[in-house]
Amino acid sequence: MARAAQKILRVGGKRSKLVTSISSGIIGTVGADLGDCFEPPRHRDAEIFIWASTDNFESSFGKCLFISASPRLGGKKPMKFEKGIAKKYRQSIEDAFDVILDKGNDSHRDIAKLILDSKMHIRVKPVAEVNASGVTGLVDNGDTNDRIEDERLSIEEAFDEIYIAIAEETIDTGGQRGCEGTFVHEGRHAFDFAQTIASFSDADVNPLSLFDPTLYELEWEAHRTAGEYMLCIARDEYIEEGIELLILGREAERGCFLNEEGIRSRLRDNYSLILDTNPGPRASELLGLRQR
Repeated sequence: MARAAQKILRVGGKRSKLVTSISSGIIGTVGADLGDCFEPPRHRDAEIFIWASTDNFESSFGKCLFISASPRLGGKKPMKFEKGIAKKYRQSIEDAFDVILDKGNDSHRDIAKLILDSKMHIRVKPVAEVNASGVTGLVDNGDTNDRIEDERLSIEEAFDEIYIAIAEETIDTGGQRGCEGTFVHEGRHAFDFAQTIASFSDADVNPLSLFDPTLYELEWEAHRTAGEYMLCIARDEYIEEGIELLILGREAERGCFLNEEGIRSRLRDNYSLILDTNPGPRASELLGLRQR
């Protein structure tokens, strides 16, 4: 990485080294040696970025650095993308979150804000690697289990352990609707996984509050959340997709509605999940978590 002239600025009461970026006049604080991991932050509303230390982080996709906007700015925080994601995909994802924050219900907005306020990071990979339109998981379940053992994690902190990957083809063929829908659905999974992680870190003193939903319960909530989002947007293409997927229904007298019976059928036929007889593994099994 080409080195720019550095100067010292006081940010949040601390002295920080600043490097002026060539793109968009953005100013960014840098930590230690960024090496080849530098991904220039791109965001219209933020001016100062603080790099989190990730010296001990390495995933199957290589080392990565995360950025977050200075709280004093009041602007939106930038997304935490892994290095190498094409600009068109970054822009599509940022636009999707803008729409979710603007058009979604309180739950959609709350989850979107949790993602944006955390160090949860975003992957974009070919569908052959993702094996779905999107998938949610842990960056490193060994590290997560170590944190569960050593710390008491809030839901907000637990989001830092999670990634969401979206398939390139989801954006290429599904456009903004596909991108929004994937992050609404997978965002709900991320929220439930964060709840699970947080409750496991507190299980020794609060065992009765342990949160460990089954796969059926995870998919039920994610499908309901997606359906509610389609109803919030209320555009023909969103509604028609919801009806095609059995997530929404439409009747002359009722109009469009969340189709819970259709969701049950979808979970049974597409996922082989039945609430009472085959609910699937629990979140902790899917993630490989250990109780404290």
